[in-house]
Amino acid sequence: MNVQNADIHINVLGPAELWIRGRRLDLGPAKQRALFVRLLLARGWHVPLEQLLDDLWGCQGARAAHTSVYVYINRLRTLLEPHRERYGNSQILVLENAGYSLRLPQGAVDAARFKKALPEARLLLERGETAAASEKIDRALGQWRGRAYADAADYPFAAQEIAHLEAMQLEAYELKITAMLEQRQYAEAAASAQWLTSREPLRESAWALLMRSLCLAGRQAEALQQYNHARETFVHALGLEPGAALKGLREMILRHQLVA
Repeated sequence: MNVQNADIHINVLGPAELWIRGRRLDLGPAKQRALFVRLLLARGWHVPLEQLLDDLWGCQGARAAHTSVYVYINRLRTLLEPHRERYGNSQILVLENAGYSLRLPQGAVDAARFKKALPEARLLLERGETAAASEKIDRALGQWRGRAYADAADYPFAAQEIAHLEAMQLEAYELKITAMLEQRQYAEAAASAQWLTSREPLRESAWALLMRSLCLAGRQAEALQQYNHARETFVHALGLEPGAALKGLREMILRHQLVA
């Protein structure tokens, strides 16, 4: 199988999935899946064997896990390149410098496509191409099937990337609501923003979108009530008042300065 032309698709915005030429393949037991994710997170760079052992088994169990790593690597190679000769060199899961690297076609991983879509959608919004931006955001969010890199959620090596992707997911939801407001879909925007504040009650930007949506929908009193709700939430959870931006938005609503 030629790596440049291989029809490989990997989904990690949820439990890991490996698709080759339209067929979903079983990534095997939990530790093997976690090993696959660890190599994916290296983005083509080689991961030393000792690092793999430490990341997946910890210092105490690493010495006894050498055999397991080799077994899992061979199984993954068989999945990725089923037509490779038994002892032939792998073009995808490569042995180098006493470690392994996973070399995949560009755009094979859904997380990479998601990251690429967000700035593109933001640029479309800035250009006033709201419908196109909304469609791109919908496609990007539609790739999510659960928690990012779910198979490695309990491993420290995945924590930073999981947090980064989840933060980008929230940005995508906010971009979607912003697109709704640009299209004067105020009721839909308010409903989406209400859901987002329920999910992320300490996110001021979500509260701002909710207040703005309600006000533009002609529901100024509800918008002010949501400010009070946000304030109570922040004070109770953090001991802090809302920030200047949220306070400023409240003043604009009180003065009837926010209009469609």
